[in-house]
Amino acid sequence: MALEMLFFAALIWLIFAVVQDFKTREISNWLTFSLIALALLYRGAYALLHNNYAFFWWGLGGVGLFVSIAYILYYGRAFAGGDAKLLMGLGGVLPFASFSDYLFTGLGFVLLLFAVGVVYSLTYTVFCVIPRWRVFSTQFGEQFKKLKFFCVGAFAAGVIIGLLAGRADALWGVLFFFVIACLPFVYMYARAVERVCFVKIMRPAALTEGDWLVRDVRVGNRILYASVHGLTMKEIALLKRRKKSVWIKQGVPFALAFLIAFLIMVFYVLA
Repeated sequence: MALEMLFFAALIWLIFAVVQDFKTREISNWLTFSLIALALLYRGAYALLHNNYAFFWWGLGGVGLFVSIAYILYYGRAFAGGDAKLLMGLGGVLPFASFSDYLFTGLGFVLLLFAVGVVYSLTYTVFCVIPRWRVFSTQFGEQFKKLKFFCVGAFAAGVIIGLLAGRADALWGVLFFFVIACLPFVYMYARAVERVCFVKIMRPAALTEGDWLVRDVRVGNRILYASVHGLTMKEIALLKRRKKSVWIKQGVPFALAFLIAFLIMVFYVLA
């Protein structure tokens, strides 16, 4: 019963995140940080009431694990800030009760999220690519020439790791192989889609905090750097004063992939 209540609360938070992500292309800090706080407070209260302190410590460890993964994905520019913080929150929600759970449930969820994200992102971006197919195919070909040997290595690694994981569970074996073998192609596709569909020039009035600059921009005597953290409110205010438009890199609203992966994990994998 303890986990069911926590899962239900997380589901509500994820639905709000999806709506906000599609509406504004960002997920607010109050939403993600409140999910982390809710998960830990709930686990702490349950631990005190039922004298089960392990329930809290395993959850805290899950947050720590997902914070580490989220930072890697964030600084690798695979996740925006809101997506990374949403992942941190789910680290306190998933049912960890042993160190092996951190491997199979924790990392398994991340792999599941990537698998769902691949299917979802492909579905979303294909409608963006179709009108720009000729330009996209040229970009993809250029990416493949640069990474063809990495593709071969990833396929071999996927086979080996998939076979090892398949000894414990065939489903995880297939999932590990699929994700690892497809990573280079997902990266190449994402790079090509980004350059063709998601890089656009924006007026200062349309900018929001965290928007990613495509390249460094000089504004008067100051240089705004294309940081992983995106534009700050002060930098946006400066652009507004100078009435300077800039090239911004956007992405797929990814919160829906979190919601789908969470539902699969809870109602199928953990059932």
